[in-house]
Amino acid sequence: MKTARIKVANLLLTGFGLICLFLAAVMADDRWPKIELATDVRLRVTDIAALDRRVITPNGRAALEKVVAAYKDYTQGQNKLIALVQAGRDEEARSYLNQQVKPMLAACRETLAAQIT
Repeated sequence: MKTARIKVANLLLTGFGLICLFLAAVMADDRWPKIELATDVRLRVTDIAALDRRVITPNGRAALEKVVAAYKDYTQGQNKLIALVQAGRDEEARSYLNQQVKPMLAACRETLAAQIT
């Protein structure tokens, strides 16, 4: 009887270990793209700051100021959205995302695209 209990215990322990590994893999799979995106955004902010030192023409400065203003609006919108979600105001957050944050992001992208061309 002792050997049967040991085998069952080993099987259960092994099964539980595999489930834990799969769970960790799923969590890593979910978090990794978010971490990469956050890192990419942080690097873009650094790029904008580097541009601030390099753009010296009046037209370039005006275009850069538009980009910085659009990005500032967008980040403020993101912060408000995060606050709504953290407060549990999901419906209001969803509405704010669709009506305010998405247009802010579109404006930010348009401003960046205009500077590139």
